[in-house]
Amino acid sequence: MNLKRLKDLLPAQDIDQLWAEYVKATPDGDVATFAADLATRNILTQGQLRALLVEADVSFTISEAISKPRGGQATSSYRLLGLLGKGAMGEVHVARDTDLHRNVAVKLMDPMLAKDPTLVRRFLTEVQVTAQLDHPSIVPVYAVERRPDGSIGYSMRIVRGITLDKLIKDTSAFYEKKKPLDEQHALTTRLLMFQELCNAIHYAHSRGVVHRDLKPDNIMIGSYGEVMVMDWGIARLMGTTEEANATAIGTDASSTGTQLGTAIGTPPYMSPEQAQGRNADLDGASDQYSLGLILFELVALRRAVSGGGVAEVITRAADGDKNPFEHKYGDKIPREIQAIVAKATSFETRDRYPNVDALATDVRRYMRDEATVAAPDRGLQRASRWVGHHRQATMAAFFAMATVFATAVGGTVAVGIGALVLDNWLANKREDKLAFVVTAANGQAHTIDAVLQRFGGMLSSLAGASEFTLQDTVVEPQTVYAAADFFDPTKAPPDLRESKVYEIKVSTAFPDNALAPNVDSAAVATQMQQLALLTPMMQRLMVRSASEDSIDLDAEGRRKLILDTGTPMVWNYVATDAGLMVGYPGTGEYPEMYDPRSMEWYKRTRNARGLVWDANDDESGQGMLVTVSSALYDRAGTFMGVAALDITAAYVAENLLQPKDLPGVNVALVDEAGLVIAGTDVPIDTKKKPAYRHQEAVQAVKRGEKSGKMEVGGDLIVWSQLEVVPWTYIVSGPTNELLSVW
Repeated sequence: MNLKRLKDLLPAQDIDQLWAEYVKATPDGDVATFAADLATRNILTQGQLRALLVEADVSFTISEAISKPRGGQATSSYRLLGLLGKGAMGEVHVARDTDLHRNVAVKLMDPMLAKDPTLVRRFLTEVQVTAQLDHPSIVPVYAVERRPDGSIGYSMRIVRGITLDKLIKDTSAFYEKKKPLDEQHALTTRLLMFQELCNAIHYAHSRGVVHRDLKPDNIMIGSYGEVMVMDWGIARLMGTTEEANATAIGTDASSTGTQLGTAIGTPPYMSPEQAQGRNADLDGASDQYSLGLILFELVALRRAVSGGGVAEVITRAADGDKNPFEHKYGDKIPREIQAIVAKATSFETRDRYPNVDALATDVRRYMRDEATVAAPDRGLQRASRWVGHHRQATMAAFFAMATVFATAVGGTVAVGIGALVLDNWLANKREDKLAFVVTAANGQAHTIDAVLQRFGGMLSSLAGASEFTLQDTVVEPQTVYAAADFFDPTKAPPDLRESKVYEIKVSTAFPDNALAPNVDSAAVATQMQQLALLTPMMQRLMVRSASEDSIDLDAEGRRKLILDTGTPMVWNYVATDAGLMVGYPGTGEYPEMYDPRSMEWYKRTRNARGLVWDANDDESGQGMLVTVSSALYDRAGTFMGVAALDITAAYVAENLLQPKDLPGVNVALVDEAGLVIAGTDVPIDTKKKPAYRHQEAVQAVKRGEKSGKMEVGGDLIVWSQLEVVPWTYIVSGPTNELLSVW
C-alpha cells in the first residue's frame, strides 16, 4: 500500500496534509496504520480499507525501531542449536523456537557489519521484502529481533535442500562419471525448475520489486522439488531512487560474491545496465537478463560470463559479452533454447521479452514441442512440427506415396528404406512420449507433496499452539460446551444450525468437548478453558484449507464456507492424555463410550516424534479421511496428548491426483501396505482401502525403488514415492495409448 493508492481512492481529500498530520502524531506509523486511522474517522470506508490491506503492496519504509530492542532489555524466544552456513552478511543457524516448539532458521548479521548503517539497512530490506512477498517460492519470515548480545537477526522457515548451483554441479558429475542422468537431473526437470523460478520473479515484479542478485547460489531446490528464491538484500522498488553506495562485500568474481558499489549485484549474473551502474534504471528486464544467464548455465552446465577477475567480468557484463553457448560435455543444445536465451539476454531491454512470464511461457512452448516466439518455425521445421502434430494423416500419405513409388519403379528398396526410417522415427517418438509421461507423473507427485506439506504445516501450528496453551496458561472463565449440550436446546451453542456438508447441526463458533468414560469434568475443566483459546485458530485452519484468499471472508462468509460449501479439511481436534477431546467444528456427535485415547490415530501418534500420516474411514460419516497428527509434549518432554486434522480423500482424488498433461489416465495414491487411499478406481464414498491392482509396482517400491516405470499386462505403470508422507503416487494406462505417436 502507498500514498498514491490512497490519493486515487480519495481524490477529494488532501492526503499529503493528512499524512503529515498523522506522522507528526504517530512517528512509528506507516501507510497501513494511516489507512486504518482514516477508516476510524470515516474518511475511508471499511470496504476500501479491506481492499487496500489485501493488496499487500511492498513497502520500503524501514523504521529504526525494527533494529532496536523495544521496552528495554532485548529478549529472544530462539535457542541457537547449530550453524547452517555463513554468508557475506553473517551466519545462519538452526534454532529452537521455545514458544512454539519448532525448529527454525535464524539469520544473524555480523556485528562488525552492523556498524555500517547502509549495510544494516540492506539487511533489514532483505527481511522486509522477503516477509512481504507472499509466494510459495519465497521463504516465509517469522519475526525480526535483536538478540541479547546485540546482534540483529530474523527467523524464517528452514529450507531443506540444495542450491541450484549444487544441482548444476551434481548434473555435471553424471557426465564426468559417464552415467545417464536420472529424473532429478534431466534437462526436462531442470527446465521445469526454471519455470517455477520465473513464476516467483514474475510475482515479485508484479509487486514492483526487482531482485538484482539472481544467481544459482541464491536459489534453493527443496527436498520436495520446490524452488525457493533467497537473499533479497539488494532488492529495490522499481522507480525509486538508489540509496548511498556501500562497501563491496565480495571481490572474487569466481566466487560469485555480491558487489555493493557503483555496480550492485553479482558480476557474472549482471545485466549490462546493472554492470554499467545505471541503478535507477533497473526494472524487471534486468532480472530477466539474469534469468537468461541462469538458463544458459542450467542447459550448458557452464557459466555464461566468466573472466580473470572482477574488473574483466564486469566489463564483459557491461558489454553484454557472453561465452559461446556450447554444452560443457558436447550435448546438442536445441535451436529454440539458444534463441530463448539470446532473446532474454539481448543487450537492449526493448529486444527482451515483455516480462518474465513471457520468458517462462516460451520455455513451456519448447517443452510442449510448439513453436517459440524466440525461434519461429520456418520452412521444413514448420512442416516437420506439423507432421508431429498430425501424425495419422501424414503417415497415411507416406504409405500411399511409398506404394505409388514402389509400383512405378518396380522395386522394394525404396519401401524398405522408408520402413526403416519410419521405425526409427516411431522409436524416437515413443521415447519422447515415455519421457513426457514420466515427467508429468513426477511433476504431479511434487504437487501432491507441496499440498500435503501445507496441511502438515497447519497441523504443526495447531500442535505448537496446543502445547503452549496447555502449559500453565491462566485464562478467564469462558463458555464451553460439552458434547451432550449440543443435543439439549436449553444448553446448545447459540449458533448451532443444520449443515449441508455434515448433514447435522453444527457450531462454527464453538468446538465440542467430549470426555472419555469415567473422566470427571472437574478434572479437565482447566484444559477445557485453555483449549477454548484455540477456537479462532481452529476456524482459520478450516477456512485456509479452502484457499488463502478465503481468510478475507467475513464471519458469515466463513460460516457458509464451512457448513454449506465445504472445505478440504473437515475436522481439526486436540485430545489430551487426561481423557478430553476438543473437536472443531462443534457437532457433539461421538460414539457411545468414546475414548480418544483408544483410537488408532491417538495410539499411533502417542510418543511419536514428527508428523504421523494415515488414512481411514471417518467414524462420523465423512468417508475416507487422510489424517495428519502430532504428539504434544510439555517443556520437560512429557507426553500430553495429540493434535490432528482430517482432509477428505475425495478432495485428494478430485484435486491432487490427475496430471493436467495426462487427462484420462488411471491414478492412485497407495500406502505402505499397497492399499489405495484415493484413486480413479476407488469410489469417493468407500469405507475400506482396496489393494492396488498392480502389486508389481508396490513390490518395486518396497525394494527401495522410489521412482520408476514398468509394463505389466499391456499397461504402462509410472510411480514416484512422496517425500512428505510414506505413500506412493502411481499413474497407469494402456501402453499403446500412453505412448501412441498417432
